[in-house]
Amino acid sequence: MASLHYGGTHIQHRIRVGMMLSGIFLALCGASAQQSNPTSGSFAQIVSGAGITTTITLVNTGETSAQIHLRFLTDEGNPLIMPVMLSQSGVSGGVDSVDQTISPNASLNIEVGNLTDLSLKVGSAHLASDGRVNGFAIFHIAGSGQEPIAQLETRTSSAYLFPFDESGDSTTGVAITNTTTSAVDVLVIAHIAGTQIGLGTVTLSALGHAAFVLDQRFPATKFLSGLIEFRTPLPGQIAAIGLYFISNGTVTTMPISTDPLPTRSSVAQIAAVAGVNTGIALVNIGSTDASLQVQFLAEDGSPLTVGLGLAGYGCSPGGGLASSVSRTISSGVTCGISAIKFGPSLVGSAQIATTGPLVGWVSYFSGTKLVQAPIENRAGDSFVLAFDHTNNVVTGLAIANEATQAAVVPVVIRDDSGTQIASGTVNLAAGGHSSFVLSQQFPITSNMRGTVTFGAAGGAQISLLGLRFSPTGAIATIPTLVP
Repeated sequence: MASLHYGGTHIQHRIRVGMMLSGIFLALCGASAQQSNPTSGSFAQIVSGAGITTTITLVNTGETSAQIHLRFLTDEGNPLIMPVMLSQSGVSGGVDSVDQTISPNASLNIEVGNLTDLSLKVGSAHLASDGRVNGFAIFHIAGSGQEPIAQLETRTSSAYLFPFDESGDSTTGVAITNTTTSAVDVLVIAHIAGTQIGLGTVTLSALGHAAFVLDQRFPATKFLSGLIEFRTPLPGQIAAIGLYFISNGTVTTMPISTDPLPTRSSVAQIAAVAGVNTGIALVNIGSTDASLQVQFLAEDGSPLTVGLGLAGYGCSPGGGLASSVSRTISSGVTCGISAIKFGPSLVGSAQIATTGPLVGWVSYFSGTKLVQAPIENRAGDSFVLAFDHTNNVVTGLAIANEATQAAVVPVVIRDDSGTQIASGTVNLAAGGHSSFVLSQQFPITSNMRGTVTFGAAGGAQISLLGLRFSPTGAIATIPTLVP
């Protein structure tokens, strides 16, 4: 049963981005705390109006019903009335909160905003639930057709770290949010070429947030690239998000780290095909040297030889053809590894082994488009992917087997009510990989929304990447959820 609660109380490119920050942009930063059950989380900014709408998808990955309470707040933490429609039920209105019961394995789609409304409303959305609920928000920008996606922030942290790039025509937008009911001071630190630079402090009121173009707020970052860190003394807790704007109109979210990668992690998709290259960036945030090994694997799990490029501050350069890379990365050094097409189209996965505290991310370059994704650092034996095949949207995915034995991956497909409508399997060789358009592999998913769950039997571990292809030409990664 759903209810809506009514409440009361460089230039033109950078100028455009600055204007967007008051709306689309940091409709994405999250504030949250997570327990195994109940859960909570937040989107630090939700936007409605001025050609921008927000679609929130919440998924109950548990086996029992979950109650959710989603409230919208102003920048100061007061109730914010937003135009909302629950797409499954058609219930709509101007509201400051939404309450709903989500059935087991069901998903809920909440449309916030309306493209005909020229007035801009900006705030945050905070979720409370008594079940295992997770999700993401899609920000639809009518002018450019871009649709960046932000995951519901469910981590509890006093520090966030993510890449920035203010070089050339690139611009980084930033939002940070206080997830507590006491004001906090947030230290802003840049890591550039292995050197830490203290930039300043941002003060946030209780449940408050700040959003800005990085080099406008902190000019020391202008024309540079590196890592940006937001840190607040305990017991303060914050959440943050970064958006990468390119002058051609492309917008992508930047993966955010709160902890270093484990000793083993993976990339579910490596693509070196006509017009598409893959880049992996890894940064040593420790105080001593760290070793790194990246192994590229073909679909059958055999070594995948790619055209290789290495670059970075202090990362010994390299190139040529190789199926693996081994490097020692000094403290503070960034090492970028590119898989480039040199002949036939190459598709596969990568496994990463490290001995030190590294953070990193993956970039997919397709012509003038850029999509960034986190490196998979969860020991996953099961993942849930919310899909959308309505309004000419297409969902693609890649799945990789991290184990040294073959895996038969069970697949369970459900509609958005949580009802199972199909099942199947994906066979993966040891270290193997598969990628496909979901509606082609499983035609029953055509013209509908729902979820698909990929499991692993016999102790196998998998990694999963989801991609959303919009009819506007926008591409974004879909967050994969752990049940």
